[in-house]
Amino acid sequence: MEVLRQWLTDAGVGDLTQHLVLFPLFAAFAAWALAGTIGVLLRRVAEPPLRQTLLRWARWSSAGLGFLLLGYTWWSGLEEGTRFFAELGRAEAERIRGLVRGGVFTVVSTALLVVLLRFLRRATGVARTRVSAWREAGEQVQFRGVDLVRRDRIAETVLAVVRIARALLVLLLLYLYVPLVLTFFPATAAWGDRILRFVGAPAAEVALGIIRWLPNLFTIAVIVVTAFLFLRLLRILRFAVGRGDLTIGGFDPDWADATYSVLRLLTIFFALMFAFPYLPGSGSRFFDGFSLFLGAMVTLGSGSAIGNLVSGLVLTYTSAFRVGDRVKIGDTEGKVFARTLIVTRIRTLRNEEVTIPNGVVLRDQVVNFSEAATRGELAVVVVAGLGYDLPWRKARDLLLEAAARTPGILDDPAPRVLPRGFGNFGVDYELHANIREADSMVALEAALREKVMDVFDAAGVEIATPDMLAVRRDPHGTDPAPDG
Repeated sequence: MEVLRQWLTDAGVGDLTQHLVLFPLFAAFAAWALAGTIGVLLRRVAEPPLRQTLLRWARWSSAGLGFLLLGYTWWSGLEEGTRFFAELGRAEAERIRGLVRGGVFTVVSTALLVVLLRFLRRATGVARTRVSAWREAGEQVQFRGVDLVRRDRIAETVLAVVRIARALLVLLLLYLYVPLVLTFFPATAAWGDRILRFVGAPAAEVALGIIRWLPNLFTIAVIVVTAFLFLRLLRILRFAVGRGDLTIGGFDPDWADATYSVLRLLTIFFALMFAFPYLPGSGSRFFDGFSLFLGAMVTLGSGSAIGNLVSGLVLTYTSAFRVGDRVKIGDTEGKVFARTLIVTRIRTLRNEEVTIPNGVVLRDQVVNFSEAATRGELAVVVVAGLGYDLPWRKARDLLLEAAARTPGILDDPAPRVLPRGFGNFGVDYELHANIREADSMVALEAALREKVMDVFDAAGVEIATPDMLAVRRDPHGTDPAPDG
């Protein structure tokens, strides 16, 4: 130690600088090197729990040893500092003492801040590990296939609270650290006090306001929990009724989703309405003005949306059609693949997805092919115009034969032929054939037309519609005489 001191003195380093700056730095470096060396040696321990315990003990012991060496070096420098200050004037000595004292307190405060930040980091890591283990440990609590308690959501909420709490604590520590360090030095003490008052007074007022608001917070919590439990009950009933596990007299299972959506919306609305008076500042003019502004926006901007919503409810509870039905709405024909309270989506034969507002659906004519097909009452119609020279009984038999040859045509009720009109060159016949599958209606109608043409061609009968003018060869083999 004396050799090092003599070497520093020969290098031009003063005794005060040696005792108050360099020697403490050497002590800190020695403690760090000792901790690193012990850590390297202890890593050879085979058992992980024992190794972690010894490493933790070594770190804390090295830190304690470093503080002891630091205190010893500073204490040993008191005599040199006293002699140095005796040679200075009173004012200059006080200034230097203040700087030294501020530096010492700053080092201690910084070390304490680092320890607290590391503690927060470790505590956050431990909390994250335990919450993740709890999430993976148990099974979900279910009732009839519906999750009552979602462990993943609870774990995500707890982790979010932990992250927010850690961020707030870090900000609080930094807020206290900066003005505290400023108060350690005489030249910046006024700034530190000013920062503390600038932020501390509003923070104290906010804290008092939160404390006074705690009873209202409890009331809001009761409202939120009650609404949440009621929504979970509605969700359970929705799935139970929709799957047919629970039967309610006069209630169609297809109404379950729409009824759940309406009741869910009403529950949230009433929960907000009941909780609004307990919110901070709910009686202020700002809240009153904002409520009027929000109400005006909803009234003016959601007229069509509310109209579509009401139309969707009417369509749902009148059972006009269901998802999967083949329908024709106005000029759009296709299969319903999605329906909400606002719009209905249809996929056409060309695989075009058409979105129709429920207000338009309610105003237009809706033809449900699937509903009739389930009862065997959906019929495909083929119109054929046949000449007057063909007896009507033969025309009827040929059309019925074509229907009998077409797969997918029902025998009960049996196909039927109706003469619908007399044209200039022939009679219009309609073949009505019932089918069971609405999705194959177009394909069956095309297949029926093909069988009609095949049967007529085999019988030598020509379809006279559409009207046409043709010069034909005489049946007896003589050509008509040309004009002129």
